[in-house]
Amino acid sequence: MYEFAGDPQRAAIHDARKQVPRGAVTAHLDGLLACADAWSATRLVDEALDLARDMVDADRAVMFRPAGPLMQCVGCRPRQLGDPLCGDAPVDWFPWGLPQVQPRRFLLVDDATGLRLPDGRTLGQVGIASVVHLPLAGPDAERGALHLHWAHTVDRWDDRVGALLRAVGSFVLHRVVRADLPRTQQAPH
Repeated sequence: MYEFAGDPQRAAIHDARKQVPRGAVTAHLDGLLACADAWSATRLVDEALDLARDMVDADRAVMFRPAGPLMQCVGCRPRQLGDPLCGDAPVDWFPWGLPQVQPRRFLLVDDATGLRLPDGRTLGQVGIASVVHLPLAGPDAERGALHLHWAHTVDRWDDRVGALLRAVGSFVLHRVVRADLPRTQQAPH
């Protein structure tokens, strides 16, 4: 088992996990936490996105972080060459470009087929029916998002699972940001 002392992000994951219905969490989470410090940032993102997809039976999971005028795609699972969902997005794209829609916990769009992608196509045209946006926030104020996509309509969201996915996503995002910093700027973890 992994140690929580001194790591508030791991403690947040542990606390959120207690609220998730039985059967929703797999051993995959234990493996991710146990190996997080040994894996590259890319591997950690991939494993977290696979975990997210598995937990909610999503067809695709994408993680973003801000990078100037863009929300940079830091990972997408499954990866497919030329996938319009797996690229950087302008900050005025869904939902960042909707000032009146800035969810703290989640935003479920059960019929997302009409939402336009940055390239002009709609989510429906690329086979996506529903999407959940989960905002991510790390301890050093880094921000990002986890998007989950389904090819079928999803009309309910269990935010007990969402809380766990936000905690895992924030944990991973923090490590991705740290991996990009020069070693002299990193604080001990």
